[in-house]
Amino acid sequence: WIANWRAAFNDPNLPFYWVQIAPYGYANDRGETVALREAQQRATGEPHTGMVVTTDIGDNADIHPRNKRDVGHRLALLALRDTYGNRDVVASGPAFQSMRPGAAGEAIVEFAHADGLAHTSGPGGLSGFEVAGDDRRFHAVTSATIRGASVVLRCPEVAHPVAVRFNWARSPEANLANAQGLPAAPFRTDDWPAQTVSRDEQSFLAPLRDADSAFVDLFNGQDLAGWHIVNGDVSTWTVARDDDGPFIRCSGIPTGVMRTDRHEENFVLEMEYRHMVPGGNAGLFVWSDPLPVRGAPFTRSVEVQVMDGQEGNGFTSDGDIFPIWGATMTPVNGRGGSRAFPTERRSNPAPMWNHYRVECVDGAITLWLNGRVITRGHSISPRRGYICLESEGTEVHFRNIRIKRLPPASTGLTPDQIAELDRGFRPLYNGVDLDEWNATEEHEGHWTPRDWRLVFDGQGTDLWSKESFGDFEMICDWRWTDTPVETQRQVILPDGSVQTNEDGSQAMVAVMDAGDSGIYLRGSSKSQVNIWCWPIGSGEVYGYRTDAAMPPEVRAGVTPRVVADNPIGQWNRFHITMRGDRLTVVLNGQTVLEDALLPGVAAQGPIALQRHGNPIEFANIYVRPLD
Repeated sequence: WIANWRAAFNDPNLPFYWVQIAPYGYANDRGETVALREAQQRATGEPHTGMVVTTDIGDNADIHPRNKRDVGHRLALLALRDTYGNRDVVASGPAFQSMRPGAAGEAIVEFAHADGLAHTSGPGGLSGFEVAGDDRRFHAVTSATIRGASVVLRCPEVAHPVAVRFNWARSPEANLANAQGLPAAPFRTDDWPAQTVSRDEQSFLAPLRDADSAFVDLFNGQDLAGWHIVNGDVSTWTVARDDDGPFIRCSGIPTGVMRTDRHEENFVLEMEYRHMVPGGNAGLFVWSDPLPVRGAPFTRSVEVQVMDGQEGNGFTSDGDIFPIWGATMTPVNGRGGSRAFPTERRSNPAPMWNHYRVECVDGAITLWLNGRVITRGHSISPRRGYICLESEGTEVHFRNIRIKRLPPASTGLTPDQIAELDRGFRPLYNGVDLDEWNATEEHEGHWTPRDWRLVFDGQGTDLWSKESFGDFEMICDWRWTDTPVETQRQVILPDGSVQTNEDGSQAMVAVMDAGDSGIYLRGSSKSQVNIWCWPIGSGEVYGYRTDAAMPPEVRAGVTPRVVADNPIGQWNRFHITMRGDRLTVVLNGQTVLEDALLPGVAAQGPIALQRHGNPIEFANIYVRPLD
């Protein structure tokens, strides 16, 4: 009905505010009252909606509360805050945030909007709280103690509480409120239909339960099965446990991602996260490619921001959504760019947990943060791909990650709407150390891991991989970091020979030169894919081109057919394929060598990054064995 009214008024953002049904002694109530209240609460997940709680002003003998003034005032507070944008207005009472076990059988319930949390009226302290253990039998608590923004519950009958309900009754009486006198709404932490609702109500809520049961876990609580570390170390992503259960610990070092092992198209994803450092940064990527883009540690995808305590004109810490590195999206509630901004601030600060629900359907994305829709985008491409968790400098935890897979688009997707598939590449650099390389004292201080970049100062010696490779594909990003100097360099002809002047001298041309380096293949400096600033461009195989004993067709074959280098200081990407004695080199998407013959090349051997006396940076080094 919300959608129908908005369609009738031609306003998709038309605000809707309603009043939760008040306490009343309904005759023949078989659970419908609590079911209706929960349905009203669930509906606040729609954007631009809100609900007034009236459990403190109802009359058990009168279905219509006589106190209309407070009802109207609370509705006005919602409008002032959410429709008119007065963020200083407190319009909500204490809202359930999380429940965790405490010491000696305690259950600790944390609330949002809980400044000045207090017991408002009635003898005997707070009422309405019940707890249950694994047997799913609820018992009224004997003690409910306010502690800051939390309530600590105790019940002798329940030694290990696993679920809490508050005012889960036909006619509850509220005596828990914040400093503004706004009452806490009824809530439950369980999804146990047999204990939560009557038989008739079970039928009423069956679609909700069936939908919930369709979720499957993406984190099994024991290990990282189903996940792949794309560009980080095993120390970056680990499984840990505290009193609340297992979680994925991300160290934040290096910057990079861990992705799922399968493409997803239409789905609902739920997860919880918490930052352990104020001002921390991380992210959730959806519809992602399997590998990072050139010159960055991130994949082409749509990012759901996971950030703490950072606010600016161009970003928030409350669930921004934006396309990154070649993905596209039309934002809802944008500010002139492609970033979608949240409609309200609902995130909890570090180290509190936050809950995300992300719905991705037919190229549209909707984000719920702590129970409310806040951010949306549509017309996304790609709209099928991997799901990633992001590491970005600070420790962050993830838990309760689950997915509900939905039917795919009925019309099918075009190729440009589908992310790339994993082809089996694995990293040779982890962003932390040189564990994949034969690093010695000669390399120390010269080849330096610096987050996602491997920085070389030009000194020391070549860096060889520990592993040997036969047939393989390799991806490697690189860029020059030295100041370029104008230098005279030879002009190389397409046949691999050096151009000469009329007097027989070598033809020279001035270029801006920042250095020389390369990648050695199969253990030999002769089979080197060159990196330099010469007019012929990078990608040639110097040892074969300059070998006069090689046939002309070999020398021509290892000479670049096109100059594909980016300007000095910008990142470049090699895609090198070695099959038998044949070499193909693609630089920045252009084929510079194709099926070039390397006579006598070794059948296998390690890979090396060359030292030639000039500083250079490498990144995103991946290899895929083909034999």
